[in-house]
Amino acid sequence: MSKKLLGAIAVLLTLLVFSGPTRAARLDECGSSGSPAPREATQKRYAGVITALDAASMTIQGRSAAVTGRVDATKTKVFIDRRSVKASELKVTYVANAELGLDDVWSAVYVDSTPHNAPEPR
Repeated sequence: MSKKLLGAIAVLLTLLVFSGPTRAARLDECGSSGSPAPREATQKRYAGVITALDAASMTIQGRSAAVTGRVDATKTKVFIDRRSVKASELKVTYVANAELGLDDVWSAVYVDSTPHNAPEPR
């Protein structure tokens, strides 16, 4: 092979290695649609079971640890079965996906109220 061809291959390999995250990695960060969800850079996402709940705070038990955040009537958006509801409609044992801001306030809580061990309706 010529030196020009080897140089071109080396440049292409370097570009491939250092070009950034793969599509699969971007989908993990953004969701299945591939477009980033609107959220602040400081927010963290948590998934798990709601284990403690009162008017001012909520705790989600994930696989490794429990995370507690405050519930704010103006900042916290709650969705049960894709419809917007008040935080007072949340229940302990619901499975939730939530976003916690840097100020330890839950910014969004997404809940599917369908029991996960129930058979599918026919």
